[in-house]
Amino acid sequence: MKLINITILFLGVLMAGCNTPAPKGNPITEMYPEEQEQIKNIVYDIFEVAKVKDMDSLDSYHLRGPKFTKFDDGDLPQRQDYEMAKTTEEDLFTNVTEFNYQPPDVKVDVLDDVAIASFILDWGATIDENTFSGKSRSSLVFVKEDGRWKIVHEHFSPYIEIKL
Repeated sequence: MKLINITILFLGVLMAGCNTPAPKGNPITEMYPEEQEQIKNIVYDIFEVAKVKDMDSLDSYHLRGPKFTKFDDGDLPQRQDYEMAKTTEEDLFTNVTEFNYQPPDVKVDVLDDVAIASFILDWGATIDENTFSGKSRSSLVFVKEDGRWKIVHEHFSPYIEIKL
């Protein structure tokens, strides 16, 4: 009887050990190259779906809910929540007759389940026969939701070249 109890206890401890997650690396020093590449591809995909006005796909990259925020270099300088940002993007891209950009040199820093993508966006757009162009300093903050990277914060501000 004692042998059965010891065997059951041993198997229980062994099985519990199998459910323990593997230790993660240091999120400050670990590079996470696979996640970096995934996020770079997401950034490039975002601009491609925006270009063809696929608003459902564009929306799918965003974390829906109260933790989403956005600062834009457009007409809305205040912090936007998810609904305001979604409406603003839909209005913008439905009115754009042409949108082009230079694929940005994206730097991605992954900190476990949070990642930051930063880049300079060189863009051009035509709205109502008016052509606009510019550069924006851009940051996208991602979090992992159900195994997928989602944008939780966007920040775009004008890129101003200072000549010394």
